[in-house]
Amino acid sequence: MLEDNLLILGRIITIFPLLLAAAIFMGKRSISELPIFDFLIILSLGSVTGADIADPSISHTHTAFAIIAIALLQKLVVNGMLRMSWLKKRITFSPTVVIENGVLLENSLKSIHYSAENILQLLRAQGIFDIRDVQTGVLEGTGSLSVKPYDNARPLRFQDKADAPAVTVTTYPIFVDGRWAETTLQSLGLSKQHVENTLGRSVDQSFIVFAGEDGSLFMSPKDAQPVQPFHH
Repeated sequence: MLEDNLLILGRIITIFPLLLAAAIFMGKRSISELPIFDFLIILSLGSVTGADIADPSISHTHTAFAIIAIALLQKLVVNGMLRMSWLKKRITFSPTVVIENGVLLENSLKSIHYSAENILQLLRAQGIFDIRDVQTGVLEGTGSLSVKPYDNARPLRFQDKADAPAVTVTTYPIFVDGRWAETTLQSLGLSKQHVENTLGRSVDQSFIVFAGEDGSLFMSPKDAQPVQPFHH
């Protein structure tokens, strides 16, 4: 028992420097962005290393060879993607426009299997609580959301000569993908009839409807399309 534990400790001490060297060799791209291919590489390295540490019967030499081979494969594929655009398109996700002129694009979300709530959560993480402040929102291949706000909605910079920052309004989804958010409606003191009368149309024509804390109402229509899709 003690001998096995010492063997595992020795493997940990020897395998992690090799794993660190492999990560440094692959470059910071695989650590910071984690595209889908690099994500699979990291999973593979973790599986190989974990099996080597937990099971003394596995050849330590074979594990070291596997780590080196995986790192070389990652480097080879990354260099190939830099030289061959068709390869990059086959093994990475393309950027997708999901918001345009304050409107959520339903078809774009369906194509990448994202819900409206997923995008709203990413917006809130960037301090954006009113989708009308967004001129363009692009979901990158890494899963992060890049946002271009309207000029009057972007954070004030040092060179801006404004007396005070613009007042922002928090908005809440009250109708999403064919379903009313009953609790949100009640908390805002709104009725379904009032919402449809204010919008001047049935919510069935909407992908998502928002209500602002200032009483404003707006919606993203179904089947909205981006004017200029992003390519990579």
